[in-house]
Amino acid sequence: MKNIFLILAFIVSSTIQSQTLTEVYSKYIQPTNSIEDLQEGLKQVNNICEVTPQEKCNKAKASAYYLMADSYYAKAWSTYKTDTTLVQPILLKANDLFNKANKLMAITEFSESQKNMMLNDKNYFESLVNK
Repeated sequence: MKNIFLILAFIVSSTIQSQTLTEVYSKYIQPTNSIEDLQEGLKQVNNICEVTPQEKCNKAKASAYYLMADSYYAKAWSTYKTDTTLVQPILLKANDLFNKANKLMAITEFSESQKNMMLNDKNYFESLVNK
């Protein structure tokens, strides 16, 4: 009887945690959110992921990293237009975040619309530099 109760408690806990992951994703991991919001979302996802299935967690974490990277690419192209010598440290941070995201979940595993949102500024920067 105790085992059944423990299993039931674990299942309920997992369900609640999965819903919480969705709520955190909806609130904090969005293309229009600031770096601070994305970082807070990433921190909350890490806390939730002790119970939630790894695949869901990796997608949420990767999304946060891709969006943070894209925000840095936006800052890079803005800086690039003003002074190309100042862009290098920003690009290093953007590339680091992009690589962290890619290790969790390859960008190719996202839908086309998700890729467009998460790579918008990266693609723009690359088109600007490759002219």
